[in-house]
Amino acid sequence: MPITQEQLANRNSYVGASEVAAIMGLSRYRTAWDVWAEKTGYVEPAEAGEAAELGIALEPAIIKLAEQELGEMDCTNLELPIPDTPIVAHLDARLKATGEPVEIKTTGLLGGRDVEWQEGSVPYEYVVQVMIQAKAAGTKTGRIAALVVGKGMVYRTISVDDDLVAEAIERVKEFWKYVESKEPPPVEPSLEMVRRIPREDTAIKVTPDQASVYEEYLALREQFHTLEKELEARKAAVLLAMGRNRRAILPNGVVFTVTQQRRQSFDAKQFQKEYADLYRQYCKETTIEVLTVREAKHGD
Repeated sequence: MPITQEQLANRNSYVGASEVAAIMGLSRYRTAWDVWAEKTGYVEPAEAGEAAELGIALEPAIIKLAEQELGEMDCTNLELPIPDTPIVAHLDARLKATGEPVEIKTTGLLGGRDVEWQEGSVPYEYVVQVMIQAKAAGTKTGRIAALVVGKGMVYRTISVDDDLVAEAIERVKEFWKYVESKEPPPVEPSLEMVRRIPREDTAIKVTPDQASVYEEYLALREQFHTLEKELEARKAAVLLAMGRNRRAILPNGVVFTVTQQRRQSFDAKQFQKEYADLYRQYCKETTIEVLTVREAKHGD
């Protein structure tokens, strides 16, 4: 069930089950620093993207489908704290027969393919999330019901690993000390998160003692550009060595293949010219933070 506005307003006062994997360093997308930054108000929470909004809108229908497979569900009293911890789990539903939590997921609604749903697997941050939900619900297992584009409805049963859950609770307790002190945890943030830090049109004078982080970036950027050029040159050499052939088979069995890929592009300028009103109606503008580097000028 979607988190209410009241829950959103209070989410800085607890750790949700979906945030535990990030705190443990097991998330593909977020780090403990990212969670800390939102909990302390260092950055504002990101607005839900289009895929998330679609998932929320589809959730009631997915629950009805899942009931045909898993049994009748209860969608009330779904806020479950774990005593003596900062963790509060918000469930999507519970099975009436067993009390097991049921986590509803959607993936691939706007394209792309999540390979971690293949052949009985599931993204690991969801495994951790459901284990925490099951701990809060007092059950030994939890369920996932997912609408995976290209596969349809996918169901998984997650068994609680008591050792992992115990470790997760200790890590969350330790993390919460950083939230209370406002001191950031000693882990790196994600690039997406630091781009969301609000900035003013001012400049800082960097002292020699503070310059290392900037110099390391410049050095790595130069290495990257050099390696990128070398890689392009080596790719050209491979294509030349293949001649007019589409495949090259190495002595160790590795196969190089040249394939044709078709791309379609949308002529936005022409569309805007011919259908200006319609273009303005559907044009969506977004702003991102972009880091640039230039040589100092007189007066900087």
